[in-house]
Parts: sequence; structure tokens; C-alpha cells
Amino acid sequence: AFWIATAVVSLAWALMHVPNTDRPDLKILQIFVLGLGLAWLTRRYGLQSAIAAHVGPNVAAVVLEFGVMR
Repeated sequence: AFWIATAVVSLAWALMHVPNTDRPDLKILQIFVLGLGLAWLTRRYGLQSAIAAHVGPNVAAVVLEFGVMR
């Protein structure tokens, strides 16, 4: 039941990110897999590990988008 619910939520989460890209097919797949991975991290190591894993790509995206490292 856990993985079925996780798959449904991961798909919904991926679909919510579609407007943020010009390649929805790729983005849906990437975010769906990321959602499964974050669920696995949460189940195995706790919520804090999934939060940390989610923050990393967000920080990288901001750095790349705004050139913070220039």
C-alpha cells in the first residue's frame, strides 16, 4: 500500500511541475523517479534525509539560474 500511494503522489507531484518546463515528457519522468527516491529515503532514513536531498537540487537550480557563483 505504501508504494502504491507513493506512486500516485509522485505522479501528481510530477504533473504539477509540467508548467515549469518546455520538455514535459522528460520532466514528468524525472520528477516521478525523484518522488519515488525521496519516499524511499524517508522510509529508510527519516524525513530529514528526504528534505536534505530535495534542498540540494533546488539550491543548484537557483545557483545555475541566477549565477550566484560568478
